[in-house]
Amino acid sequence: MNNKGGRAIGGARGECHESGAFSVFRSPLICIVLPHRVNLMGMLHRSNEVAQMSTIESKRRVLIVDDDFTNAELLTSILEKIYEVKSVHNGADALECIRTELHPDIILLDVMMPKMDGYEVCEQLKSDPKTADIPVIFISALHSPGDEARGLQLGAMDYISKPIIPAIVLLRIQTQLELKAHREELEELVAAKTSQLKRAYDELKELDRLKSALLESVSHELRTPLTSVIGFAKVSSKKLSSSVLAELESLQCEKGRKSVLQVLDNLQHIAHQAEYLSKQVRNVMEFSELVAENQMIATSPVPLEPLLRKTIASAGMAAKSPHVRLKLEVEPDLPLVLTNPQRLEQVLENLISNAFKFNGEDGEVYCQARQLGNEVVISIHDAGPGIPNEEQVRIFQHFQQLGDSVTGKPKGLGIGLSLSQVIMERMQGRIWVSSKVGSGSVFSVALRIHTGE
Repeated sequence: MNNKGGRAIGGARGECHESGAFSVFRSPLICIVLPHRVNLMGMLHRSNEVAQMSTIESKRRVLIVDDDFTNAELLTSILEKIYEVKSVHNGADALECIRTELHPDIILLDVMMPKMDGYEVCEQLKSDPKTADIPVIFISALHSPGDEARGLQLGAMDYISKPIIPAIVLLRIQTQLELKAHREELEELVAAKTSQLKRAYDELKELDRLKSALLESVSHELRTPLTSVIGFAKVSSKKLSSSVLAELESLQCEKGRKSVLQVLDNLQHIAHQAEYLSKQVRNVMEFSELVAENQMIATSPVPLEPLLRKTIASAGMAAKSPHVRLKLEVEPDLPLVLTNPQRLEQVLENLISNAFKFNGEDGEVYCQARQLGNEVVISIHDAGPGIPNEEQVRIFQHFQQLGDSVTGKPKGLGIGLSLSQVIMERMQGRIWVSSKVGSGSVFSVALRIHTGE
């Protein structure tokens, strides 16, 4: 070839010439002519850099699958200084080699082969979990976009058309091996993090078990003396009222009578506070059990109005707030609702108790029940100070204490609303709050209507 005005680079496998508008690479097995806009010199230089980097690491394994011995020999001559190379000449031998002899880091796969073409080989590799992650690069004389698209759709990572450019082959292989290394590194990192999370989860489960055991033990230790305190306070009040107070009144001993009345008031306060503490202990235990069990609460069709009237009467007596009025309004002919009566009473008692607690010295607590679509909604209205927006966001969170918006002092353990939310969720119902500072609050629960199905 005329090399006038050009320059040549010699090599063991061939020579590269630059002349006029073209670069030519010639070897005993391949001849490629490229325009100068394809920087063959730069690509060859880059491929040498790739070779130098790769030799630092242990050699990666490359499997060449091509029925053309000349093409296979050419690829081997390009790659063997950098990688551990093996070549086979049909699809069946390739699958057998991969599964029994060599697990390659990357596969260079010809498309047009007899009996089993490259597409079928790739499809079988990608369908087997043991080989699905091996990168496949198709090397084919087929040039159409459809051929390339088919190869990529089957899971190949790249598609190189013949005649090949050695530098491009080296760079494409290096790119895929780097991507494979990064993917493996990421998978190892994910596996390590997953293992850490599992250990942390197991530790949390053990802590939760210990917490439940502690709560059960503490609850038992508290409930027994609390029951005694409540019982003795009530018995003492009854005896003082029926005998001592009556005797002092008959003797017209005003000073003694006032002292006994003060003692009776103290005993009533003791009993009331002990009942409150007993209720909190029960709430904590039930909340812990419900969360631990993580099971739905069984429901059945229930007429709502009798349950509401019973709950309102009981809650009003328990509240012991003579200046706060409790009003109930039930829409006529409400349908049956799906609920657990005992659990619903517990939720409503918590909501009414909160309404009395935050309502102040007087005012009204208003309970309303009405049908809205396929649900019956029960709403508890109070005339309290209201709940700021930022507290409404966390109001149903575990052990979140809400304070008086004016004083900022927390009231309660912060368990009643959390327990109520868990109960409603386990009965496939809903609970929410709407409130505005200075305008009171409305807590609502929604129950499913029984359809007879």
